[in-house]
Amino acid sequence: MRSLSTKPLVTAVAFLAAMALPPPSAQAQFFGREATAVQLGVAAEPGVGVQAGYMQPRTVFTVEAALYADVQAPFSEAGERRFQAAGAVGGALRALEIVRIVTGGGPSGNLDVGLRTGPGLGFEGNETVGEKNQRFRLLLDPFVRYVRRIGGVRLFGELGLARPRLRAGVWLGL
Repeated sequence: MRSLSTKPLVTAVAFLAAMALPPPSAQAQFFGREATAVQLGVAAEPGVGVQAGYMQPRTVFTVEAALYADVQAPFSEAGERRFQAAGAVGGALRALEIVRIVTGGGPSGNLDVGLRTGPGLGFEGNETVGEKNQRFRLLLDPFVRYVRRIGGVRLFGELGLARPRLRAGVWLGL
């Protein structure tokens, strides 16, 4: 019985992998690193809140962590008081950067489309026993963020599905 050699298969796989990888100059263009930043902002809807985040932007994506806190006052539509705090990690694709790389130009600013997830803790006024047992929640926050430099300051506006939904503030480079 004749055994089959795996050498041609290994060579073919290595060749295909090498062909699939872009040259180092293209890798640097797509995966280059920008300055690490802290994102600080205020938030609304529902209630009011704050958001703080740590961002590691790359050319076409970001890696990030964020803290959220918000309070919904008794005068709100629901007529009850709520407080929520959460922490999340995630990332985003930088849509306008991809357009700029592909076309060689494009609009200024960055449009990030991403997802963050992590644990949350919520408190509600007049909680029942069942609600007290559900204080811990999983935060799942798909979001869209626009970042633009105006003067010497980078400003951001963000819309997400997790409370608080509307967020705006500054990016501070580290």
